[in-house]
Amino acid sequence: MRKIFFLLSLGLTFFACSETKEKAKETINAGGEMVGKTVGEFSKGVSTGVDETFEIKIDAAKELSEEGLSLGKIELKSINGGTDNLVNAYLIFGKDFKKTLILKAFDSKNLEMGRSVLKIKANANDASFYGFALDTLTNIDADSKLTLELGK
Repeated sequence: MRKIFFLLSLGLTFFACSETKEKAKETINAGGEMVGKTVGEFSKGVSTGVDETFEIKIDAAKELSEEGLSLGKIELKSINGGTDNLVNAYLIFGKDFKKTLILKAFDSKNLEMGRSVLKIKANANDASFYGFALDTLTNIDADSKLTLELGK
């Protein structure tokens, strides 16, 4: 009788421990999922904050809109061992366009620190990214100013 009671107690204890282990595992998984979601939201918030802080703008000369040219998205990349020295500008053409564009970069003291010249030929209603490569020593910072104008 003692042996049966002992075996029954042992079986119930094992069953209870197995069920407790399963509940703990479920709780840990749920907690891990919540942490994962929180980290994902935090990362997204940081990314958005950085994008808003370092938003790249180009001051386009008024004559460009008269030529049917408008700007879309602007991206900043690094090339040839430089840092933030390539400006990719999405250009939208409302008219046929066959001209030279000059992109100039200025530092926080409004001193010119780089320029890129591109000859562009595009038809009306064309749109594409164009890369304005600057010298490898040119580093566009958050306080830098970019201008775009027609070449002479």
